[in-house]
Amino acid sequence: MSNGQCMTCSQAYSNCQTCNSSTCITCVSNLYFLDTINCSACTTKYTSACLYCTPTGCTQCINTQYYLLNGTCNLCNTKYPNCQLCDNLTCSQCTSTLYYLENNACNICTTKFSNCLYCTASACTQCVNTSYVIVSGNCQLCSAKYNNCTLCTSSLCTSCQSGYYLDAGACPICTNKFSNCLTCDINSCATCATGYYVNNTGCNTCSSKYSNCLTCTTSACLTCAVGYFVENGTCNICSSRFNFCT
Repeated sequence: MSNGQCMTCSQAYSNCQTCNSSTCITCVSNLYFLDTINCSACTTKYTSACLYCTPTGCTQCINTQYYLLNGTCNLCNTKYPNCQLCDNLTCSQCTSTLYYLENNACNICTTKFSNCLYCTASACTQCVNTSYVIVSGNCQLCSAKYNNCTLCTSSLCTSCQSGYYLDAGACPICTNKFSNCLTCDINSCATCATGYYVNNTGCNTCSSKYSNCLTCTTSACLTCAVGYFVENGTCNICSSRFNFCT
């Protein structure tokens, strides 16, 4: 009562449900606790993670990212490393799929699945890079699924080993398409075997371009047959310069 008029408890004392003339007796909900004569929000005493409380401790945290211990809300990962959701007895979800939940602990995927980035407790779901592909829940080198392949997806090869070219998700050997070719793509040869040079899309013998030439580039002979020497990118007979030289 104030000035001879009746007041509600919440008017006299903040967030108060029942009271007398000198103090609040109970708060409107357990979102508040009785602090001396008034009701104060749980968060003012037990951090922003506390939802419900009593004067002696927090009784419920705001969500399952926290667990309750001795009247205090603590983040799950302080009790269970890499855990996002929990109670005070168990972890129920890890912080990300970089980890899998097993035996109440969050473990990094690579401890169970080699070369795995993301996983569940039963299988890898993504490998560390495209050098690997998932086969039966595990990461294997692309070459294990696609012959002579270095990079791939789950359905096809995207890059081949040297000496092979990419064709419709597979890796045929260069010599199947270009005779005497060492490295190539689907359209042309890039490097030829010793004694050959790249001509248009294929390989021709050095001797077909430079007489008596053993090894060459597209623009010059590099080594000549016995009895000849290289000069200005071509082969000249030794006897043309040195008398009695064979």
